[in-house]
Amino acid sequence: MELVATQRAAPPQVIENEPSGGDVEDDAVWTAEGRASDEIPIASSSPSATPAATPRDDDDGIKTLPPGAAAPSPSWLRHPALPSTLYAILAVAVGIQVSIFGPALLRLSAQVGASLGDTAYASAARTLASVGASAAGPIFDVLAAGQDGAPVRCGARRSCRLPRALHAHTVMGGAALVGGLGSALIPAARSLGALYLGLALQGAASGLLDTGSNLLMMWLWHERRAGAPWMQTLHFGFAAGATLAPLLLRATEAGDDITGSGGGGGAAAAGNNSSSNATAPATISPPAGTTYQYAFFALAALYCVCGAALSFVPAPASPWSVSNNNGTGSSSAPTAADGVVVAPSEAADASGPPAKAAAGMTRRIWGVMGLVAIMFLLYVGGEHSYGTFLTPYAIFVMGRPEAFGQYATAVYWAAMTAGRFGSIGASLWLAPATLLTLALVTCTTCAVVLAAVPAHTDASLLVLTAIFGAAMAPQYPSTLALAATFAPMRAAYTTAFSLCNSGGAWLLPFIVASFLKNVPASSAAAAEGGGVPDPHSGARAMMYVVAVACAANLGVFLLAWRRGTRLRAALSAGT
Repeated sequence: MELVATQRAAPPQVIENEPSGGDVEDDAVWTAEGRASDEIPIASSSPSATPAATPRDDDDGIKTLPPGAAAPSPSWLRHPALPSTLYAILAVAVGIQVSIFGPALLRLSAQVGASLGDTAYASAARTLASVGASAAGPIFDVLAAGQDGAPVRCGARRSCRLPRALHAHTVMGGAALVGGLGSALIPAARSLGALYLGLALQGAASGLLDTGSNLLMMWLWHERRAGAPWMQTLHFGFAAGATLAPLLLRATEAGDDITGSGGGGGAAAAGNNSSSNATAPATISPPAGTTYQYAFFALAALYCVCGAALSFVPAPASPWSVSNNNGTGSSSAPTAADGVVVAPSEAADASGPPAKAAAGMTRRIWGVMGLVAIMFLLYVGGEHSYGTFLTPYAIFVMGRPEAFGQYATAVYWAAMTAGRFGSIGASLWLAPATLLTLALVTCTTCAVVLAAVPAHTDASLLVLTAIFGAAMAPQYPSTLALAATFAPMRAAYTTAFSLCNSGGAWLLPFIVASFLKNVPASSAAAAEGGGVPDPHSGARAMMYVVAVACAANLGVFLLAWRRGTRLRAALSAGT
């Protein structure tokens, strides 16, 4: 397909020795000449922030470009594998950001001198900021509409043209820089307010990156079979980063343990750490001379480097704005001729179906997408709750040392990473609905067992955690892929998904954190009446919350699957 746009005539310009991707002579001279005509059609064979026009051969052998158009980018820069890889690397950074907070929770609470519950509430600041950033998702539709020079609406009664340097990748690159700033601020925080600010910056970055990377990945690989493995790779990157986080944190802690070298459970715990009745540590001593802050600085560097690199890569075009090769210079939504199922409400014109029928179809689409959004809320909430509070669970319920809790968290994310890696191949053979069914049944069973058994041994916790993590792995990308089979994806839908992602990442951990409210952060806090922790209720609440979320997600999936298949049939029939 071609993108067709128009540009005003401009003064002649000469660009010498411009690289052309290997199909033009090295000594070719590129020129742009003005013409008498007001409008000149520009055809771009690849989606790019700056339209790359096809050069013309003049009689004297000089390659010419239409006025205002830039020479084509090198072919390797336009290949969809490059931005897809950068999305996956940014997903690694987001995974580290999400996973590192739980294992570092005790140290951060001692760093700012607050209770464990108050510090855990800081994750709510990150999630609320993520919700706000996710709501800006429709900006990607606007950027895609204006990246070929077409005017976009800038107000109620006026339109404007976007700068050529402003496209989806520059926005995502800026978001990554904000995430790097927040990551660097966290280890420097000495008050709850500063900690909340750092996490809020992280949340704003991850919200926009999550919305953008999922949407742009679907645009890049629109109607290509390679899209499913790349989507799995994107979320494999998240799981890989989440696995790396506790190990990176442990490596920078230089072997010290905030709960003490004795294992955090005292004499009773040391004698019987396989029982939940073991004595858990009542207080947490502030760390002295540790270097765990370097883990956050490494995360900041990863954000900044990858974000800067992405800013220079051309952004993909929306399949909704790609023309049908009609040469008119106008943009239109894809039609059945393009192999895309289009809702009547989005393909209708003056001679199309009645307005009431179109509005009814729109409501049906949003009804199904709303159920999918609830699935994301429950999944992300359960995923974040387990990964964030597994370390406190091991310390306060099982009476195990901090190191064991961090390694158990690493096992959880490592199992998810392995599951995501396996899902890349499985997605080529199994339908998204089949993968989801297997994953949801398995993870719900594990979550119920984890919540029902009152006393876990070290081995049983690690084995169940590994199975649970592997079963959670394919759910996010498979849910996205399943939603794309029900109706064509637009930024409005993925924005709703991201909003529910952020809502789940805030709501369920917030509920768990409420049960940790009275856990003191240090011996000084306990001496001032900070309260005595209850090892059998607060931290254990995480298991109950996760089990309920998994069971509810299974029920919502069955309902969404039933309604979605009916919607797909209605869209295919055009009714």
